[in-house]
Amino acid sequence: MKTTETSPAGTAEPLPHEVKAGLPGAGPGKGGGRGRGRVLNAFSHGVLVLWAFMVVMPLLWAVMTSFKDDNAIFSSPWSLPDRIHFENWSRAWSQAHMSDYFLNTVLVVAGSLAGTLLLGSMAAYVLARFDFPGNRFLYFLFIGG
Repeated sequence: MKTTETSPAGTAEPLPHEVKAGLPGAGPGKGGGRGRGRVLNAFSHGVLVLWAFMVVMPLLWAVMTSFKDDNAIFSSPWSLPDRIHFENWSRAWSQAHMSDYFLNTVLVVAGSLAGTLLLGSMAAYVLARFDFPGNRFLYFLFIGG
């Protein structure tokens, strides 16, 4: 069932949903003000694009380099590989003992995940059910962590 709201009889003021919300400078007596929001929006988008570039480029470089032979890595580090060398991956797995490092990572992550889920759920129960001094402080510490 859809309901509609109407202005009370005899009033000329628009209802809250009739006012153009979200437009800077839309209210009475307000001059422009739109330029400042666009500048901040462009600045924040510029910072986000720069941050994304700084995060993605090393990852792309590492993946691209992993398919090159040893001479190409040092002679032209930013070029695309001439030929894809999958033997680098098998050599890293066997000669550099990446399998041991991978197993260590899996064990540490699994243990950390189990501990975090167990202790975090118990702490969440206590923080949600009981009021005590420092409750909000501990809550924000958990959120910050």
